[in-house]
Amino acid sequence: MNKQIIICILALASVLLIACTPPANIKDAGQMEEAPALTEDQTLAWVNEKPVAKKQMDEMIEQLGPYVKTQLTNPDQVKMMADGIIGMELIYQNAMAEGYAQREGVKDQIAMMKKQLISKMYLDDAMAKTQSEPDEAAMRKFYDETPQLADKDFETVKGQISMFLSRQNQQEQYQKIIDDLKTNANVRYNDAVLDSFASASAATISPEALKAMMPETDAEKTGAEPKAEEAPKTGE
Repeated sequence: MNKQIIICILALASVLLIACTPPANIKDAGQMEEAPALTEDQTLAWVNEKPVAKKQMDEMIEQLGPYVKTQLTNPDQVKMMADGIIGMELIYQNAMAEGYAQREGVKDQIAMMKKQLISKMYLDDAMAKTQSEPDEAAMRKFYDETPQLADKDFETVKGQISMFLSRQNQQEQYQKIIDDLKTNANVRYNDAVLDSFASASAATISPEALKAMMPETDAEKTGAEPKAEEAPKTGE
């Protein structure tokens, strides 16, 4: 297994370990709840007598794709991948023992990660019910109505068109889900807080940056000096 693959595996191992560690595992500073009971077949390794779930390895391989599976041809390569997960488990246990779980902001970030994960799972399920690949007619229509593609062969850009229309459909489905949920929800904006954000943002923008965001006048585009207004003519 080449070095690039190993780096990707170790990076993903850290992500998976964090994502798979729910807030319920945190009790008090320097303490961890007992890990859920795992059978020997469900255990990848034991770190300081605490089991590391085999599921973490399964999920890592699944996310890295079929190419990684072809690289796992002997026990040494499998163990190398497992070492990434075990290394992160060692870091996690040490951090918990030193009270990092009680540091300011940690619980809020964990709660946010949990909220995002649950929301994503809900959204994926909701969109899967209506998501569909664009058909030939839709792709051809987009091709015919897009002048920028006039000098390109349809077959050569067909894949790109399919990807674009799929993303567009996803965005539309996402907005529809939000709109439908809003119809049955009671949403009240705190205008005072929103205004405070806008005011704070405006205060941090320099005059130069503000000018750069403003559209240029015709005179500024050409570099010409603005014409002075002529004085109104008086009668003879």
